[in-house]
Amino acid sequence: MLAGLSPEGQEATALFAALRDGLQEPLAGMGTAFSSSLFGLGGALVLGFIDLQTGHAQNRFYNELEEWLSGYVSTGGAVADGEQAVPAYIEALLEQTADSLDKLQRTMQRAEGQHHGHADEATLQHLRNMDACLMRLLEDMPTHRAQLTDELRSEIRLLARTLAGGRGSGGRDA
Repeated sequence: MLAGLSPEGQEATALFAALRDGLQEPLAGMGTAFSSSLFGLGGALVLGFIDLQTGHAQNRFYNELEEWLSGYVSTGGAVADGEQAVPAYIEALLEQTADSLDKLQRTMQRAEGQHHGHADEATLQHLRNMDACLMRLLEDMPTHRAQLTDELRSEIRLLARTLAGGRGSGGRDA
């Protein structure tokens, strides 16, 4: 098109008018491309904002679920008047230990009755050691329970983050 324009015999205004008329069609196409680019950019910003808000909402949900679960696990469900509830397996373990201590005491009394007080010192020392070990076990149970609860909370947090990360990346790929 520009090759067809020759400055010979035409005035500058006619040359400019011909140039302007020749550029009308390409400029209209560029205007459409620019408008669609702006529309795409605006749409991407809106979708990015929505994705960010849903990600925050999902994280809040997982955090609240984690707090609720950790509160439920740490209290063992409903608790009455400031008492700390004990999980069923720990309660069963404590009952079994108490029963074992009762049986041990009865066995010791029978042994003393059979020997009429003639139990040797080594046997008595072993029984005392067993009693001391059982007492330490009972004293350490709350500490181990707290450690178990902390580990469980940590695992729940890791699971929630893993689920949040998996859902977040799965939604972006689709």
